[in-house]
Amino acid sequence: MFYNQPLATRFGSDLNRHLCSGNWRRFYFAVAWVRESGIKHLHQAMTDFLRAGNKIKLVVGVDLNNTSVEGLRALLALTEFGDISCYVHHNEFGTVFHPKIYMFTNDQDAKLIVGSNNITQSGLYQNTEAGLEVDLPRDHPTIIGAKNAIEA
Repeated sequence: MFYNQPLATRFGSDLNRHLCSGNWRRFYFAVAWVRESGIKHLHQAMTDFLRAGNKIKLVVGVDLNNTSVEGLRALLALTEFGDISCYVHHNEFGTVFHPKIYMFTNDQDAKLIVGSNNITQSGLYQNTEAGLEVDLPRDHPTIIGAKNAIEA
């Protein structure tokens, strides 16, 4: 599926829907920027996802000072509800960490979303953003490559 925000869908609404669907056991993401304004829209769904025994693993960039301390604190506060691993990426050699990769998996399937949305209110609901969502088997080379990229 190709998504086009704000014309067709709001990405934040889709992330919440996927988190609450009961279909997924793991949620991975790597984004350039996180702000409290974005986390507040995902907080309840992420909390419920973790409380159900699911796992979240994420990597957040801090380059260009667009990730806020409040956003990082909001992510770290989620550790109270379950298994979440949060990594901060900063490159002191001048390149900017700038991916926007979201992936949901269970034992057989995966949903990979690659687009332009950061975890900010604007990125989730307001900006003109676009991305591609694909459903593939969990062992598909594209899914394995995306997981390896997030974990690297």
